[in-house]
Amino acid sequence: MKVYKGIIHPMLISREREIDDMIQLAQDYGYMQVFKLGSKSCQLCQQNYHARRKVADTNTMMMSHQLMKNISLSNISDAGTIQSNEDTDEILRMRRFSLDKNV
Repeated sequence: MKVYKGIIHPMLISREREIDDMIQLAQDYGYMQVFKLGSKSCQLCQQNYHARRKVADTNTMMMSHQLMKNISLSNISDAGTIQSNEDTDEILRMRRFSLDKNV
């Protein structure tokens, strides 16, 4: 106890201002590092969002292009079905006509 009161305590008292300044500097540096970390996190989130958005937009565009292509192919096959239905109608008309002649 005598060592603290006789040597350490007087030394701390004489350097109190210097110690307070160092504590303040460390505190400011800590706040600055937290702010930098937060800013960097926000930038990374923003970059990640834009990258994912670009991929999503590209995928949406590719899917809509594929869907339009499928619809176009479907319309072509539907047109063929319509044509075959018209052929079927013509065949039925010809059969009715031949049946009407035989009656």
